[in-house]
Amino acid sequence: MARPKYFIFDRRTAGGVRKYQDAVKISLIVLLGLSVGLHLLVLFRSSLMDGGAGGGSMGCPDVVQQSAVFISGPRSKPAPSASSWSSSSDHNSQVERGSAGGRRPVAADGRLPAAGADQQPAAAAAAGQAHISAAADALPLDDAVGKAGKRKDYKALWRYYRLTANVSDSPYARPRQPLPPHKNMADVYKSNGSQFGNTVWDRFHAGITPYQLYQDPAVVDAVLKDVQTAAITKAEMKDGGTQLKLFIEFEGPGKALFKPLRLNNTQEDNPNHFYFNYFERHYSEIAAYHLDRVLGFRRAPPVTGRMVNLITDVRNRADDNLRDTFYISPAGNICLTGACKYYCDTSHGLCGSPENLPGSFSAFLPEDDGPSLRMTWRHPWRRSYSRLKLAPWEMDNTYCLLIKTIEPYDAGRRMLDIMDMAILDYIANNLDRHHYETFYEFGNESSPIHLDHGRSFNKWKTDDPSILTPLTQCCLIRRSTLKRLLDLTRGPKLSHLLDESMRSDPLYPVLNQEHLDAVDRRVHGALDAIETCLRNAKNPSDIIIQEDLKSWKL
Repeated sequence: MARPKYFIFDRRTAGGVRKYQDAVKISLIVLLGLSVGLHLLVLFRSSLMDGGAGGGSMGCPDVVQQSAVFISGPRSKPAPSASSWSSSSDHNSQVERGSAGGRRPVAADGRLPAAGADQQPAAAAAAGQAHISAAADALPLDDAVGKAGKRKDYKALWRYYRLTANVSDSPYARPRQPLPPHKNMADVYKSNGSQFGNTVWDRFHAGITPYQLYQDPAVVDAVLKDVQTAAITKAEMKDGGTQLKLFIEFEGPGKALFKPLRLNNTQEDNPNHFYFNYFERHYSEIAAYHLDRVLGFRRAPPVTGRMVNLITDVRNRADDNLRDTFYISPAGNICLTGACKYYCDTSHGLCGSPENLPGSFSAFLPEDDGPSLRMTWRHPWRRSYSRLKLAPWEMDNTYCLLIKTIEPYDAGRRMLDIMDMAILDYIANNLDRHHYETFYEFGNESSPIHLDHGRSFNKWKTDDPSILTPLTQCCLIRRSTLKRLLDLTRGPKLSHLLDESMRSDPLYPVLNQEHLDAVDRRVHGALDAIETCLRNAKNPSDIIIQEDLKSWKL
């Protein structure tokens, strides 16, 4: 039967097969040429955009700058080079180059573009360009800008702060529900037919309010003094948890959670480890408490350092389960392993020198039952705690719109408290925020308690912008919090205030200078994120929330 003529290639003959093969080869060559051409076009466009950012008329589109706010997951960062870890300004601390048009390129690692450069005169920006570029790889962000004589003054943010002095129309400016009838924990106990005594611990617990754990620093200082000096009468292991922690009881009513030294403040976590594999650090708890206090939140329980004797203070006061984990190391030091999910074996033993071991002691809040019962909440921006999965907020830039429809984040103070917590965690470099607690009797119009900061202050070379995702996705900030951050750019630096606050701790110095420098750098990072939110805002009062303070008065 004859082959129809509309078949171009007759593969039944040798000539037809050759024609078919030639056509396939030509098609592959054309596809390869198109692919190479597209790659060259992308590279050529990138070079044009870089040239425009350096001083030409072309810059990154505004939409690209705005989308950088949401690039926050661990997979959004390029792999660092082998030499970048030795630099004091690693792969994700770059200084942007201001353009004559006022636009700036997005940093290569997805960090928020630094704000304030568009407020500098074009001539001054061009004059300092070469110096900033040369210094960017060796200096943290704020130091590099300072060396060039261009420390940010945040004039735009100060202007927005002054413009938002009136009470905002936002639902977050007023309570969503009636306020609780109790102005402090003493009222809660009184309404339940009980009362506090007159010890320093009772005064501390009685003074807890719906918005802060303490108002009088002298009361907290008295509690810390008692933790530092009171005799230890009992030590037992805390159930659960990934690492060893001990419940400690003192002579009198005092109790605390003890976290022993495992790493000192000069040791950074391995960059190849996930955040959920980081070691908990005793000094991190101390520094985070003082940071919370200096920022004015006062929502973290008091923490102090103390040197303990593993024989007289712990082993002799321990039960059999804990006592059986003690041993003497080959170096002749007293050690213990305890029992926990991870890191509780002889290869991760906690050893004294030879029997003295420093650690942090977090003062207990009132017992978690009865009038002082606490509620546990899953953090809306909790991480996945998996090496294979991403959390929903890491895959959806509009995730905050969903959270705003869920109580208690749809109105009232809770959402602004989450923003405060994000700023605290960002400055402390704490990625381990999975849950938080509130007091049940204070209701939903109360602030969360800032607990568990053992994995903070673990790195000083890197800043993780994903910690600020609640802020960058929702674009909300309490006006008083913004004012506190702005004050830290004009008055004494946060590093100085934090170091002075920690000076009274028995384990001072708590943080090394590198950690303190990182704290100052991250203040600018938080302000840059806020400025990015305000860049295209129609109404600044929808972002900077001035609360109706009268409606919050108990």
